[in-house]
Amino acid sequence: MKRELKSLRVGAGLTQTELAKRLGVTNVTVSRWERGEAIPKPKYIKAMAKLFNIKGQDIFLNLITTKAYKVATK
Repeated sequence: MKRELKSLRVGAGLTQTELAKRLGVTNVTVSRWERGEAIPKPKYIKAMAKLFNIKGQDIFLNLITTKAYKVATK
């Protein structure tokens, strides 16, 4: 089942800034991931999967699908 990164983050009680600090990135980077404007490197996907206790592929597939949809509907 696909899950949205924002839903996972909010469900964990984290702000974009808090998630960014845990991952060692900026809150702007997290925002871009959530909007489908960028795809995190595998090391960040792995870290988020561990943090949210889900499979990394769930995060990755959701981000790819979101980005592909935005490109297709421009």
